[in-house]
Amino acid sequence: TLQAGGVVHNCGVNDDMAKDMGDFLATDPGFDVLDMSRNQISDVGAEYLSAGLASNSSLHVLDIVENRITVSGMRAILQATCEEELLPTRALRFTGCPLFDNRSSSSADVLSVVSILGGSSCRNLRFLGLSSTGMNSDVAVQLVSALRWNKSLVVVTMADNQLDDTVATALSVNLEQNTTLQEVSLAMNRITEAGVGQMLQLSGVRRLQCVWMCGNPCSSRWYHHPFVDVDFLVNAEEMMQYV
Repeated sequence: TLQAGGVVHNCGVNDDMAKDMGDFLATDPGFDVLDMSRNQISDVGAEYLSAGLASNSSLHVLDIVENRITVSGMRAILQATCEEELLPTRALRFTGCPLFDNRSSSSADVLSVVSILGGSSCRNLRFLGLSSTGMNSDVAVQLVSALRWNKSLVVVTMADNQLDDTVATALSVNLEQNTTLQEVSLAMNRITEAGVGQMLQLSGVRRLQCVWMCGNPCSSRWYHHPFVDVDFLVNAEEMMQYV
């Protein structure tokens, strides 16, 4: 049974239960936030949830942290969020899911996600949490390229992955034409002093309110820069402020 507040985390929810949840979401029960973190939902369950999300006009936040979803399941949920014009603004967090595990992710799925995020129909997505998802720099550079055309995202988190200086550079270059992004978390990666310095010299980053950089092998002196601060952490309820 869905508890008050839409909290179903760490309850052993599997794909069959996710199907029931997808059917329930399709009835538009009126929840703003649904926390389904720390369960056992795979790409199959993500497909079921996406079917419900596509016809739900009230849900703003889906927190699906630490499930078994890969980039294929994320693509389905993104499609349900981004390609329906009448849906509400949304925040999605996939932190701790094996989205980009080399054994499960495909280049075709990654390109599909880039296409969705950079597409003209992506008007509703405000927050995208991709921290601790096994993302490497090659994948991150592809995803960041979508920011050049994206017209909706306000916050993107990519902390605790395997990202190097090439991602910092790609971020700055692609943000030159982006007008909506305000905060990015690159904390706990492999970005060096040179990467941070180059990033902050490029005009694309200067418009941001904050770039979260702690835990990288760069000097802590950058944490006093107007655009750099400590790590970015929120819970499902706090994500509502971005939608």
